[in-house]
Amino acid sequence: AGALAAYRQSATLPQSAARLAILTADTPDASGRPDDAAALGELLTLCGYAGDDARASRVVAKLVALAAAPALTEAGGTLARNGHLGVAREALEAAVALAPDALRAQVALVTVLNDLRCFGEARRRADAALARADAAADADNTARLWVGTADAAKELGDQPAAVAALQRALALAPARLDVLGSLQQLQLCLPGEPAGDYASALAYGEAV
Repeated sequence: AGALAAYRQSATLPQSAARLAILTADTPDASGRPDDAAALGELLTLCGYAGDDARASRVVAKLVALAAAPALTEAGGTLARNGHLGVAREALEAAVALAPDALRAQVALVTVLNDLRCFGEARRRADAALARADAAADADNTARLWVGTADAAKELGDQPAAVAALQRALALAPARLDVLGSLQQLQLCLPGEPAGDYASALAYGEAV
């Protein structure tokens, strides 16, 4: 009922009939269609919006049976961006289990775990993903993983590890001024001579 209500607001749109059909994508008579994964992925997103966690779990199981890692990643990312972190975590964990080398899913999952304040799990996940990552093939997502590692390490009180992770991220994505800013702030908190580090960071910022 909640899912149906969420779609009634789009009833005046020309594509409303097709979108309403998504509500039946997880029923037996809808199986076997070539667009099952796409329809189920959208249904998963809708279940998250409607707060129907039980049905969402069933849809995740169906997507796992279809080995539909991309659909799980897409739905999980959308749910995370809209604050539905529990369902997003379930979808992304399933996506990572299906495709552990898919860095986009790994990045999204680490971000969700940090948002859920599961910092130890986020760091373990990021470390495992980085051990498998090919930075040359996907520098952007590898850099994002290092940022996720830094976020977790900082919250766990390991500032040297956070600084090192941000330095790795910046080496892969030198145009990321947000990463540079975070690095500057952390370097100022480290013992030693932070002023020199800060001056170096400022010089780098002016250069880019």
